[in-house]
Amino acid sequence: MSKYLVLLVLSFLILLGGCTNNDHIEVTPTSEPTSTPMQLDPDDKIYQDLIDMVNIHSIFYGVSEYLYNSDYITADTIDNGKKLAIAVFHATDDQVLSDPTKEEMDILVKDVFGPDATHIDEDFDLGTYDEETGKYMLAFGVGGAFVPYYEYGIEKVVKDHDLLMIDEVVIKIRPEPLADDYSEDMMVKSDILSADGNTLLDTREHPLSEEASFLEDYRDVASVYRYIFKDIDGKYYFDSFEKIS
Repeated sequence: MSKYLVLLVLSFLILLGGCTNNDHIEVTPTSEPTSTPMQLDPDDKIYQDLIDMVNIHSIFYGVSEYLYNSDYITADTIDNGKKLAIAVFHATDDQVLSDPTKEEMDILVKDVFGPDATHIDEDFDLGTYDEETGKYMLAFGVGGAFVPYYEYGIEKVVKDHDLLMIDEVVIKIRPEPLADDYSEDMMVKSDILSADGNTLLDTREHPLSEEASFLEDYRDVASVYRYIFKDIDGKYYFDSFEKIS
């Protein structure tokens, strides 16, 4: 065999070997890497304002109770009556404060749940819908002494592309007077519960005159929920709500 033929054969074998090992060659991806989620300052008031846009945080209107007893809801799956209540409470002074029309309610719903949000016109916890006039007749509840209430705060805020995730820690307080005669010096027993009210975390006694606050003492065992808002054309709308622990 001539030396030229030998070189030709060797060249072929080297080329063949390179081809058979191509599966092990790492190819650098051409796509841009995804941006890293950014953690934001949870004390910034804007994030509490976003939560307050969705959660009324009152035992009287049923919204908080509904949310805190849900594992996961979205802007599309939220109960229609709760959607209407949230929309009404989010109304600003220059929109409507009482008896909104069908068209006004549609605007209020979209302000919270997004430009494509829809709702059903019907009676709900805060009022009734009059089909003849096309208006909602609203009736708001009032507060009272020794009723359950919530203590809550923001634990973490993360921005990931067009999504904003806000983690809220919550406990439920169930106060009970320890005397029949009302006075500022009377003692109160406060049950500290999980946000859904199903788990008793502790019981504390304190004077009624003492402005008791328990969240910081029970933050490590408090319930945690995640609100997700979506940025659409520079404005955040409610996207979903999820129970974390």
